Amino acid sequence: ENMYVEGGQEFILDAVRSSAVYLAANAGTEPGRLGSMVRVTDGDERFSLAKTEETIDLLKKANIRVYAVAISEEAPKTKLLERLTRETGGRLYVMKNKSELRSAAAEVAAAIRKP
Repeated sequence: ENMYVEGGQEFILDAVRSSAVYLAANAGTEPGRLGSMVRVTDGDERFSLAKTEETIDLLKKANIRVYAVAISEEAPKTKLLERLTRETGGRLYVMKNKSELRSAAAEVAAAIRKP
């Protein structure tokens, strides 16, 4: 019910890349296995050192889908999130208000379970 969203300087690509490296090294290695990553953010990428193309290539090679939940009191920035989710086979959920968060979480959980 109560949700506090703190704005700030985000390093979205650095966080995604770091998570992808960890998942690639520690997840199961069965052929065809899909990994998933969920990022909750306002989409405001500011200071990452990681490059978009390199991050997407790493995600694809590691077979990791990105699911993003964009939430902000203002309109969330979605351009980078749209690209990350589209190119990895994930999905972007844009929240207009915090009451939609529960349904988005349920949708993300269901999507992750699908092969």
